Amino acid sequence: MPKICFKYLLPLALLLCLLVSCRTQKDEPPFYERLRGVAPAKPALPYEQQVRYDELFAEAARQKQLEHYDAMFRLLREALRIDPNASEALFELGRLQTERMAYSDSLLRREGDSLLARAVKLAPHNRYYKQIYGRHLVSTGRVAEALPLFEQVAAERPTPENYSRLVQLYEMRKDYPAAIRALNHIERLEGPSEEISLEKFRLYSETDNTELAYKSIEDLCAAFPLDLRYRVLLGDLYEQSGHHEMALNTYRDVLAAEPDNSYAQLSLLAYYKAAEADSLYMDLLQRVVFSPGTQTDTRVEALRGFAQDNLQNGGDTTVVVQLFDRVMQMPQDNRDVAMLYLSYMVTTGMAEQKQAELAWRILEIEPDYSPARFLLLGMAGSENYEETALKVCRDGQIYDPAEPAFYYFEAVTEYGLNKNKEAIAALRRGEPYVE
Repeated sequence: MPKICFKYLLPLALLLCLLVSCRTQKDEPPFYERLRGVAPAKPALPYEQQVRYDELFAEAARQKQLEHYDAMFRLLREALRIDPNASEALFELGRLQTERMAYSDSLLRREGDSLLARAVKLAPHNRYYKQIYGRHLVSTGRVAEALPLFEQVAAERPTPENYSRLVQLYEMRKDYPAAIRALNHIERLEGPSEEISLEKFRLYSETDNTELAYKSIEDLCAAFPLDLRYRVLLGDLYEQSGHHEMALNTYRDVLAAEPDNSYAQLSLLAYYKAAEADSLYMDLLQRVVFSPGTQTDTRVEALRGFAQDNLQNGGDTTVVVQLFDRVMQMPQDNRDVAMLYLSYMVTTGMAEQKQAELAWRILEIEPDYSPARFLLLGMAGSENYEETALKVCRDGQIYDPAEPAFYYFEAVTEYGLNKNKEAIAALRRGEPYVE
């Protein structure tokens, strides 16, 4: 039988260990993909030192798989004493210190940062190193330092994902022209799209490039003639640019074609408010909030604008209350209008009795909405509080049985009524839900 040559098997075993270890990281490519073809040129180590380095690095990779990060830390430190310029060990140690250990030691964080920077410098063509180091820089607020790394990554691998990351970073730096250039790259790769056109419109607006902003929206209007949102956006742009009559005509054209278009309704309300056309504003407001065809979110936005304006200008709260009361007489799809009304009540200091009535109405609309029950429990001075508290708590245990507060407040109320047995029973029912 021929002899087995262990000196050839050891490197193969180490490589297999590394590959298995690195495949467990779902958010990153395997080790061989990270290093293949991008390992830096450097003087070879003596054979014995290389074998020892490989053993240490392979064991560090195994310890990483086991989430034994202290052992991994020690092994990588020892490996770097053998080869201080091993980019893969510098990278793994730097990542370990910045992601796993840095929360407890600012010195480790700073050292980890410099290790990642060295790994990138030693392996300048390794995109993966640049991405990880770039993310670390962004997470620590150093977007300007991260940008060149991601620009290199996008130049080496021009994908929509890489350019999308650049758009985000440029926007963080308020470099809107660069963000638009990155969007143009995405458009060349993927073709024109609604999302890209809208984003370019927003960025052109940020740079006060009205001509190109108009063009991006006009292109959308031409591409999607049945989607009237873009006509409304064009009207908004007219309004922002001081072309008030053109904006008004645009909104009216949209509403003539689609009377319940929420975008046009809200934009026209804002137009009337800015123009101080109070009678037109109130007439449109009432048509929007009382129309059965109005979507709840549009109704809420219209009411919110009216209520906020009333609060800011110290207007008559009676007018707002009357409007809300009329709206609450209509069928409610969800609790949104009632919650807005309740917020207005609390802000203006309306009577607790009125707030309690609205809280009960909210529970009629959405019986499992526990915050409304907590509001009722907080009204300790209200009439027949004990009776109310018991009903609130018992109903709460039906709709939200895992909430321990309902058992606790039932017990407190029963105890206050000298019903000790009932209080103890309530606490026992709630005991399984106390962490």
